[in-house]
Amino acid sequence: MKSIKSLPSFAALALCLSVSSMASAATITPVNSAFTAPGTISVSSPASLNLPVTCNITFKGKTAADGSYASIDSVTVSGSNTLCSVPQMTGLPWKLTVSSTTAGKVDG
Repeated sequence: MKSIKSLPSFAALALCLSVSSMASAATITPVNSAFTAPGTISVSSPASLNLPVTCNITFKGKTAADGSYASIDSVTVSGSNTLCSVPQMTGLPWKLTVSSTTAGKVDG
């Protein structure tokens, strides 16, 4: 299990998905819709002398019909620096569930 806080690039996803409170549960809207959420991510490795390199990241997926979660089906990392090709996204699809208008978790 990964938390959104451990995946800083999910800030882009949070901006693209509108989360609304309904009664006692938060939902993701619009429901039953495809989404694309672009953003940036910092990558560092010994090859960059452990200095951060900024790369582009794009999440693609679909929200559930009832708004209870979003399925993240693909993640693409790109950029002009060769280190942008280093991150390998595994365990897709990831399931994003929200517990409030500002918090959630990703399983995958």
